[in-house]
Amino acid sequence: LSFGEHEAAAALLAQYSNDTSAVMLCCGLLLSLAEHAEAEGEEEEEESQARAESAFERLFACNWQACALLAATARGESPIPEQTVSELREARIAKLASAGGWPEVGGVSEAILLSEVFSGCAGV
Repeated sequence: LSFGEHEAAAALLAQYSNDTSAVMLCCGLLLSLAEHAEAEGEEEEEESQARAESAFERLFACNWQACALLAATARGESPIPEQTVSELREARIAKLASAGGWPEVGGVSEAILLSEVFSGCAGV
C-alpha cells in the first residue's frame, strides 16, 4: 500500500478475504481510504465513502486501538491526536454498553505507547 501498489493489495485482500485479523482489516481500511481519495464524480465518491466507512466499522469492532494508531502523526506533542482518542473511546464505550460485554483492561495505554515509539515510521 505504501508503494502505491493498490491493485496488488486488493488482490491479496480478496485472496485472504476470510482473514479477519486486525492487520488484514487495517490494510482493507487503508486501501478503501486510498480508493476514496482517488474517487472521481459524486456517485463514485459516495460508493467509496460507504466502503471506507464499512471497513472502518469492521476494524473498529475487531481492534479499536488500531484505529487510534492510524491517527498517529510524526509531529506534535501527542502522536495520536487527543480528540481522536477521546472520540474513539466514547464510541467504543457506547458499542460495548449496547453489546453488554466489556474487554479486559488495558489497550489504550499500549496503543498510545506504540504510537509514541513508532511515530514517524512508514511515512506517518
